[in-house]
Amino acid sequence: MNRKPLIYVCGAYRVPSPTTNTAAAIRVGFIVRDDIGAVPCIPHLSLIEDLHTSRTDQYWLDATMDQMRCCDAVFRFNKSFSSGADAEEREAVRLGIPVFHEFATLADWVKQWKEQHDAK
Repeated sequence: MNRKPLIYVCGAYRVPSPTTNTAAAIRVGFIVRDDIGAVPCIPHLSLIEDLHTSRTDQYWLDATMDQMRCCDAVFRFNKSFSSGADAEEREAVRLGIPVFHEFATLADWVKQWKEQHDAK
């Protein structure tokens, strides 16, 4: 069985609140998995980890940046200002990881990715 592409779900975390933004990221993750057919990587779920063992903001920024670097593409689900999400998007572009802002373009890319990888 061929693997599916791993999509980093990128968006604001702190504003308006971590719980609101985590809920939004989870909703996006379901669309990525159920409608687009890819595997979501949802860094916002670090909210749960932080409840058990609190770490610094920089710790989580570094950890989620590491996750993003392992993904095949990035989906930015909101363009509101976020220093962390903005940095992740810049790093993805620098590394040549495709960044998407619309579900339709992500879905087209996933279809092409699967066709290329199924042929191997």
